[in-house]
Amino acid sequence: MSLGLVASLLSACSLAPTYKPPATEEVTRYKEAGDWAPAQPADGQQRGPWWEVFGDSKLNDLEAQLDAANPDLQAAVARLEQ
Repeated sequence: MSLGLVASLLSACSLAPTYKPPATEEVTRYKEAGDWAPAQPADGQQRGPWWEVFGDSKLNDLEAQLDAANPDLQAAVARLEQ
């Protein structure tokens, strides 16, 4: 027999034991199954400027400055006007 044939036959043999998955208990109730409540989506609410929720005039001023000095916004306006 050639050496290559012997090597290929031996490489096909597995010396590892047969895998047996560990036994687990069947779960009848999850610990999180306590006080769940159905979701109350608020998708219908008005979506305005999120920062006005804080009622901070300084934050409102900063957002106004950001809108005025935003280069991406300025470029978009320029493309639109073009």
